[in-house]
Amino acid sequence: MTLVRARSALARRTADGGAKPLGIFISSIDPATTDIVAAAGFDFVVLDAEHGRLGRIEVENHVRAADAGGAVPLVRVAENAPVAIQAMLDMGAHGVVVPHVDDAAAAERAIA
Repeated sequence: MTLVRARSALARRTADGGAKPLGIFISSIDPATTDIVAAAGFDFVVLDAEHGRLGRIEVENHVRAADAGGAVPLVRVAENAPVAIQAMLDMGAHGVVVPHVDDAAAAERAIA
């Protein structure tokens, strides 16, 4: 499934009371985990680079596996920092989950 088709499929599932998308957190460093999860029909994966042992190389390999299997790859970054967020987006993540966003100022930093 292409990137655009994967995103569109996720958007369709969430639109107007449609089926809820099914996703899972992954902290394994082995991208075969993401390959299996995508093949099992999960709509998205959240790659845990905050508490997991995933570094940049592992995230990139997981993103490739998710893309190949039609799952939308999201990454939970280690911190609310532009460099950390941009690095994951540069590796192909479709979005990020930012930890410790407890107020409007933290949300604005994450968006910036």
